[in-house]
Amino acid sequence: AWAKIEQWLSSNMLPPVPLPNADSITNNGLNHAPIPWETGSHSQGRKVAQFGNCKYDYVADEAIPCDPSINPIPDYIRHSLLCEASSSSSSNDGEKYTQCIINMYEADNLIPWHLDHMYFGPEVLVYTFGEVRPLLLRKPVSADASSIEGAISNSDQAKTTNGSNQSADYIHSQAFPRHCSKYLLSGPAREVWEHSVPSGEGKRVSITFRSWIGPK
Repeated sequence: AWAKIEQWLSSNMLPPVPLPNADSITNNGLNHAPIPWETGSHSQGRKVAQFGNCKYDYVADEAIPCDPSINPIPDYIRHSLLCEASSSSSSNDGEKYTQCIINMYEADNLIPWHLDHMYFGPEVLVYTFGEVRPLLLRKPVSADASSIEGAISNSDQAKTTNGSNQSADYIHSQAFPRHCSKYLLSGPAREVWEHSVPSGEGKRVSITFRSWIGPK
């Protein structure tokens, strides 16, 4: 799946999809739409594309609903990542997640410490490609005794780090998702532990799936 995803990301065009009146149009009845990239200082300089029934408004710093027909989740991504994963398990990821965000990291791009907005659902599923960078996690020492073990699933390696060079105000942990791997943030890892991704030396791509629950 990555080879095809990398190809259309490089072309800045979404995978072609059939149009409703194929007989009356050119281009073999396919719609070739540009990727709706967002860039700027609000997204720490990286390229971001968002799809589905909600999005993160980087300027307003909040999650908002949107019309899913404007930028629907590309079928190729849904089927090659979500539906393929669901076919080998009892989950129904193809229907569970209603939002997708693609982040393109150059060497100097990073994501600062944060929790995903709580208007998004209780699980955050992330596929990662390209350069291997650590997924850093921290929680305040004053937080409850929730453990990170088991809260991050499908990661390739997770180890607790709380050395003398770490802030005394936080408990730290980290994971190392490999190229073409995925991890799931849920429970304490979703609700208590902040996460960040540092800058690196090469290019990295993440494709993240979330759902929309809105304000409670």
